[in-house]
Amino acid sequence: MLRELDQRADAFAPRALAVGAQLRERELVAGVLGVFARQLLDAAGYKAGANGERFKLTIDYLPGGDDQQKNVAEYVRGQLK
Repeated sequence: MLRELDQRADAFAPRALAVGAQLRERELVAGVLGVFARQLLDAAGYKAGANGERFKLTIDYLPGGDDQQKNVAEYVRGQLK
């Protein structure tokens, strides 16, 4: 049983390392894109205030029985912070 677990771990390790490298690459790309986005906003005149906010945004959704629009609006609001 231990030998089988060792074999599984040996087979898993290279995949885990590859996934880790992909995550680090994604973090690097996201960081570069974030810097670029901040530079674009600054150049467009949307400088960050003391609290880090650049502008106010209102997200309206159609209220009603379907919560999907509200859920999407709340998700977008959280992603924009």
